[in-house]
Amino acid sequence: MNNDDVLISVVIPVKNGGASIADCLNALLNQTLSSRIEIIVIDSGSTDNTPALLQSFPVRIINILPETFNHGLTRNIGVDTARGKFLYFTVQDAKLASDDALEKMVMHFEDERIASVCGNQGVPHDKDKNPAIWYKPVSAPTIDLRHFANAADFEKLSALEKIDICGWDNVNSMYRKTALEQLPFARTNFAEDIIWTKNAFLQGFYLVKDASVLTWHYHHRTFQYQFRVSLTVYYYFYREFSFKPAYPSAVKRMIQIIKRLIKESSISFFDKCYWFGHNLLILAADYKATFIARKSIRKGGIEQFKLSFQKYCAAVPQGKLKGY
Repeated sequence: MNNDDVLISVVIPVKNGGASIADCLNALLNQTLSSRIEIIVIDSGSTDNTPALLQSFPVRIINILPETFNHGLTRNIGVDTARGKFLYFTVQDAKLASDDALEKMVMHFEDERIASVCGNQGVPHDKDKNPAIWYKPVSAPTIDLRHFANAADFEKLSALEKIDICGWDNVNSMYRKTALEQLPFARTNFAEDIIWTKNAFLQGFYLVKDASVLTWHYHHRTFQYQFRVSLTVYYYFYREFSFKPAYPSAVKRMIQIIKRLIKESSISFFDKCYWFGHNLLILAADYKATFIARKSIRKGGIEQFKLSFQKYCAAVPQGKLKGY
């Protein structure tokens, strides 16, 4: 493919993605704009069948050392080598839900002001995935243009409002390449998308959230994985937005989970019991993370929280399949 033919460069960080990467790539290759897409896979030391599997797909492979992986800087490698005018970021275990998803995203960039478009992600109704979080839209998807005329307007928002409006997601997002060249991702082991969005608003960028662009994505969460992810989220939310987490409402959450499980006629009683216990563990992990976060903030603010974060989350949180 000639450089002039490439409209979208897809960037996918990968590690041991053999169980899911084929579905991810096939969904991309089935897109209506597939003839104008290049796919860049950045592999950080896969030890499964990922390298061999990738050879059967029309992708460009960039190999990096596992210890050099960084959610922000690794994606910047993709930006530097991309030939497309737009960059689409996803992950190895995500699968676009429709064949026109990337086309929908690109259309937003007809407005020359738009720097980035973020879609939505949902959990498919598969029996091996937590039914308490199955994707069930309750209203028609909306398109939301987000922009602040000046940094002061953004800073007036509360911590929760900032978190909500900065809810960008590199599982399913597209950027104008010139915007990423102007504002690269920060060096960070988590939340590179949220940090970028915050800085983009402070610089006056226009962003679009299009909930109609859906990708399927799910991580099965053990107690330890949920704890580390929650603590990591709390650390970055406190660092970036001064957000202090509150303890989750255990009774309310469990009532919601019980109601959802009861309504799922496709799930056996045994499976409902399993998922109820699973969600109890998830709740307990959130409580542990909240306790450590609040205790750290109370004892010494961000510096103490940083020490706790480094103690429990020195490495990048990874899911069951050890992928990003």
